[in-house]
Amino acid sequence: MLSSPYPVLTCPGNHDARGPYGRVLLGRESGGDAAPVNTAHRIGGAVFALCDSTVPGEDRGFLADETLAWLDAVLAAEPAAPAFVCFHHPPVPLHAPYVDPIRQFGEERLAAVIARHPQVAALLCGHAHTAAATSFAGRPLLVAPGVVSRLVFPWREGEGEPVDYEAPPAVAFHVLHDDQRLVTHYRALP
Repeated sequence: MLSSPYPVLTCPGNHDARGPYGRVLLGRESGGDAAPVNTAHRIGGAVFALCDSTVPGEDRGFLADETLAWLDAVLAAEPAAPAFVCFHHPPVPLHAPYVDPIRQFGEERLAAVIARHPQVAALLCGHAHTAAATSFAGRPLLVAPGVVSRLVFPWREGEGEPVDYEAPPAVAFHVLHDDQRLVTHYRALP
């Protein structure tokens, strides 16, 4: 087990059930699979809003009205603090045929919330099993690499499977400077 002075924050993904996720990983007493598992954390002067983009019983993502209202309130409560909006499913196509059909949909609703909060430094997500960087709603959208498998792109000749389970796991490290400049490092783990 890795030891770190930095907290590890997680949000549910498409293979998670909300009830057990909340009980086992967040220590919640109860809770079924109906309500989204949204959490907010203030760390090092920044706000991290972890939004549940899961749709119970489906692989695609979508932010429920309840989640968008919660996110809007979290961001409105601390307008001077830089904020990171986090979720599992990317809200844009990544040109990856294996994951694009099960990305986060209803993205125009999320974009409307982000537009009201200029302190959002970046949006962070996973799901695609590949490191990627793009933009969404005028902000950086940074996709974490896979920790179990890596996405194989269709333009790589000779590849038959959509994921590579032999590739080393990788992680993303995000550093926010005092001037609000964000730097992201992607690293493979040994």
